[in-house]
Amino acid sequence: MFKSFIDLVLAGDALISEIEEYIEKWHKADSEKTVYAFLGMSEYEYALWVENSAFLKAIINAKKNNRNVIDEICTDDLMAARTQDYSSLRKWLIDTGRIEK
Repeated sequence: MFKSFIDLVLAGDALISEIEEYIEKWHKADSEKTVYAFLGMSEYEYALWVENSAFLKAIINAKKNNRNVIDEICTDDLMAARTQDYSSLRKWLIDTGRIEK
C-alpha cells in the first residue's frame, strides 16, 4: 500500500527535513501520481509550500488535525497556541491576497 511523504511523517517513519529526498524518489519512480499527490498534499497545499517552504509544518499539522491548511493557520484558538509558528504565515497569506485581514 502506498504511503505518501506526509503519511510517513505522521507515522514517525520520515522526517520533515527529508522532503527533498522524497521529491527525488518521485522523479526516479515510474509513478503516475503527481508530485503533490506523492507527497500527500493537495495541489493548493503544494503551491503554498513551493512559494513559502515554511508552510510544510502547517500542512502536516492540518493533515494531522483533519483541517485545511488555511483553517489550521487562521483558527483563533490555534493562533493563540502557535503564535510564533503561524503568525508569519498568516501575515504572508494576507500580504499575498490569499486571505483577508
